[in-house]
Amino acid sequence: MKRNQILSVLLFIFVLQVFGARYFLEDEKATFPEFIFQQKVDHFTKSDSRTFGQRYFVNLQHYVNGTDAPILLYINGEGMISGPPSRSDDFIVQLAMQHKSPIITLEHRFYGKSHPFTELSVQNLQYLSVAQALEDLNTFVLSFRDSLRSQQKLPNAKFHIYHAGVSYSGALSAWFRYKYPTTTKAALSSSGVVNAILYFDKFDAQIPLAVGGECTKVLREAMFKLELRILNPSLNAQTKQKFLASMLNDRDFSLMMGDVTGELVQYGEQDSLCLPLIDAWNKKEDLVDALAGVTVKSWNKKFGEAYQYSVDHLKNTTVVYEWADRQWWWQCCSELAYFQVAPKVGSIRSQMINMDYFRNLCNSAFGNNQWPNTTQTNLIYGGDKTPTTKVFFENGSQDPWKWASVTKQFAKELPVFVEECHNCGHGTIVRGCPGGCKPSAPLGVARRYVSKMIDQWLKE
Repeated sequence: MKRNQILSVLLFIFVLQVFGARYFLEDEKATFPEFIFQQKVDHFTKSDSRTFGQRYFVNLQHYVNGTDAPILLYINGEGMISGPPSRSDDFIVQLAMQHKSPIITLEHRFYGKSHPFTELSVQNLQYLSVAQALEDLNTFVLSFRDSLRSQQKLPNAKFHIYHAGVSYSGALSAWFRYKYPTTTKAALSSSGVVNAILYFDKFDAQIPLAVGGECTKVLREAMFKLELRILNPSLNAQTKQKFLASMLNDRDFSLMMGDVTGELVQYGEQDSLCLPLIDAWNKKEDLVDALAGVTVKSWNKKFGEAYQYSVDHLKNTTVVYEWADRQWWWQCCSELAYFQVAPKVGSIRSQMINMDYFRNLCNSAFGNNQWPNTTQTNLIYGGDKTPTTKVFFENGSQDPWKWASVTKQFAKELPVFVEECHNCGHGTIVRGCPGGCKPSAPLGVARRYVSKMIDQWLKE
């Protein structure tokens, strides 16, 4: 049934191309139809026959009909998807061009429009796990390959599979290669957070290293003054209003502000954080107002919004396609953690954000003293010593998440590359540097290195 379903999709796509329908245009102008794959709700209980519709997209721009080209699976993580990689400056597309690959991408279960249930109750969230997500990928990509063989009338074609992901999906990429080594031939794990860390203070310890001494000094002063105003009952409400965060309690507001600074550095946009604050400092202007300006102009809506940090929001079990917060916190509170606590010394993030805060968050959102067993997670998937082969681990030098990834090679067939540059942040090899990679040379070196290794592994 699933094979016939994908076969019909492939026939539809190829007919569009043959008769000139422009579903597959160039780069950012491209539009791609969405398709639905019927996936099992529970892969590991044979008696459970329930299924749900999981969205996927296909990009055949670079595939040549009738050829046995490798299939490139782009793995998605914690959010809605709108299409497959298609921009010419996207490294995933460049890999596809190199190997004449079809690109396929599957929306992660419980995110976007790919929901097994109509509500996000704790009972239903039991089916949101790394193991289920990995089996989703395996079932889907094997079915797609069988359908491609039929559609192309190439029953003996190998159609080798290689795959890539960034961040959490970068971890999935490494884990997929580990758990399903006969399915795949090669993988890229960009900023892959393979190490489930409970007490993740290294995230915030990286911020001063990334932004440098002058910005660190100003950031600490701005956050210190901000916290004084938050702790002052007569200034609390008006201060939060400046940050569009009136709905948050003090601790949730402090978590948000830690993410404002962390995410701007993480995604290579630290100049939009540091330059306005340093300018305000030099002009002896109000640093809290300057920080509010950064939050509203550079972070708000682009990376997050204040309501996402509200406990009431996290407790909401309603399925809203654009929301991912309750689901992601479930994954953190059940398996992955990555709890970004304030370092005990020299922290920019408020000391209000400690382990007690995260214990309260998990319990408030999910009840029953929900808490992750990261030791167990790392035993299952290997942590930062994932026991696999033919995975390329890549990180940006300034990315705070690199401390949950692999930055030093520990096995022969697990090469590692860290781009050293200003703004080299999260997923640099795939996304580039939004603020500009300075210098740009390390990005080119990394991409050539990965291309070489993927090509080598696919030929073996």
